[in-house]
Amino acid sequence: MVTVKHQHEELLERLRRTKYLRDLLTMRSSELAAMYARACARQGYDRTSSIASISLKCQVTETEATSWVALGEAMLDTVPETG
Repeated sequence: MVTVKHQHEELLERLRRTKYLRDLLTMRSSELAAMYARACARQGYDRTSSIASISLKCQVTETEATSWVALGEAMLDTVPETG
């Protein structure tokens, strides 16, 4: 019984760490998506084409790509630009 309980707790801890890492990757993906959309905008491309490119290259829906860009924009807007 002790082994099963220990395994249960260990699996729960692994799940917690995995979720944490997933969240970090999601945040980084969002930040990169926003940076990509901004770079495309500087080159004259519209947001729709940037989102379509992200969707295609990353094999996600356009809705998810849009969410990535929106979250990334919000994250980038909170960080003061240095220059």
